[in-house]
Amino acid sequence: MQRRAFLSAAGLAAVSAAGLKAEAALSDSGDPRRWVQIKTFWASDEGARAALLEGIDKCVVKNHKAIGFERVGLFTVNEALHEGDSSFDPRWKKAVILVTESPCLAKLAGVHDDLLEKIADGDRPEFTRDFAQMDNFDVSLHRTFPHCPLVDVPNKSPDRVLQLRRYYSPSLDRNRAKREMFDTRGELDLFRACGMNPVFFSETVFGNFMPNITYMLSFENNDKRIAGWNEFVSSPKWKELSTHPDFANTATKILNLFLTPAPSSDI
Repeated sequence: MQRRAFLSAAGLAAVSAAGLKAEAALSDSGDPRRWVQIKTFWASDEGARAALLEGIDKCVVKNHKAIGFERVGLFTVNEALHEGDSSFDPRWKKAVILVTESPCLAKLAGVHDDLLEKIADGDRPEFTRDFAQMDNFDVSLHRTFPHCPLVDVPNKSPDRVLQLRRYYSPSLDRNRAKREMFDTRGELDLFRACGMNPVFFSETVFGNFMPNITYMLSFENNDKRIAGWNEFVSSPKWKELSTHPDFANTATKILNLFLTPAPSSDI
């Protein structure tokens, strides 16, 4: 019974290889959508965050670029912009956030394996040393929307503010409705019209806080962010969408983070 209940290691490897080959074929199928991976590294304490950021910048980002990733986003949370925000979880003060994207899921899986190999390599002690400040890390996987398929870099202003938001829905049906609200019913167009520049819009495939829609916006500076949101919430189009019965209960919990890009960040 036990042999029937579990796949052998060789069987699991074969299943994994088949999955990666299938995903590679999908990346060549003409579908322009991207896979977005968000890794949140948690420092052992707030004081260790700077050291962890430096280590990830030096090891992980460099490793991604060597493998062939063109765009790697690296961020910390902008604590000043969360001042007075009662919903802000102070745990995020210990976080370093890494965003990578690819048309092929296999490539994202491969970079994780490559990093683990380097950490285990006795000839590369810096990979272990630079991660000594890490307590743990979380990973989530996202698929961009059909009508907003690419990951963009709207600006590289030195004062830019990135805003990462996750909208939790109480059911898969409500989650899909929220995607349609953005993707085909005009909310995404309204964002752009208000100067709220999308980096990506996605639905979460794996991760916590599910089901959810995850998106990122980029602003030249904080004044632009404030002006954009003010224009958005006062728009007749938003009032129409937000009260439409098709979109009731589509975002019952929201995670909102203001991010500061690291100097090496491509996003």
